Amino acid sequence: MIVRLHQFPVNDAERLGGWPEWGAIGGITYSWPEDTGAFEVSVADQDETGRPVSGRSRRDHLKSMIPTLAQTLKEPQEVVIARLDGPCAPGELLAALNHLPAVDAPGRFVLSSVEKLDASPGTCFASVRMEMDFDRLETLCADPGLNLETSVRLRLFCVPEETVDAVLQTADPNDDRWAEILGRTSFVIQPVGGMDSVQILTPRYGPTEVSARITRALTGAFE
Repeated sequence: MIVRLHQFPVNDAERLGGWPEWGAIGGITYSWPEDTGAFEVSVADQDETGRPVSGRSRRDHLKSMIPTLAQTLKEPQEVVIARLDGPCAPGELLAALNHLPAVDAPGRFVLSSVEKLDASPGTCFASVRMEMDFDRLETLCADPGLNLETSVRLRLFCVPEETVDAVLQTADPNDDRWAEILGRTSFVIQPVGGMDSVQILTPRYGPTEVSARITRALTGAFE
């Protein structure tokens, strides 16, 4: 498959992301510095031989790339935290609970409180934040029971150790603490709604370095 890397203005990230602008699933209140690198990783609709690549195959390939993108951009001393927001239902956010660190394994996580006090049918939303290693992230992204494409929003934050607790504990996208958290975040990786592409927001790396790191990690042609 042909993988493409495209740069765009960081202030357009939420608009291009296509996620709803309400509740925990909405955009985080923060103004990135204008020189923040914002990149879109996508898969072409034709392969190297000109044969069509289905939307399903492109989306699956993008999901499988997410752990490698995080691994190639993080530094050894940093920690990756996954934030998942979505409907509290089977096949949706509840499936994320299967990927919490095991009791005999290292790792930290926070589950947001959730309640449904109206007896009538309806959907309630919740948030799960958890520390991620490569293997757990790979398993999570490959889980067919977790709808990362259209209803469960995944955001990865790469932060220094001293910022981990703040990322885990901050549930509200409008919390004032995001200014300090994202000011210390080396990159954010987030699929757009529909999983047609994956965004990388980074104040650390410019386009040359991002392209070089991804090219070393993945097989594909970059434009």
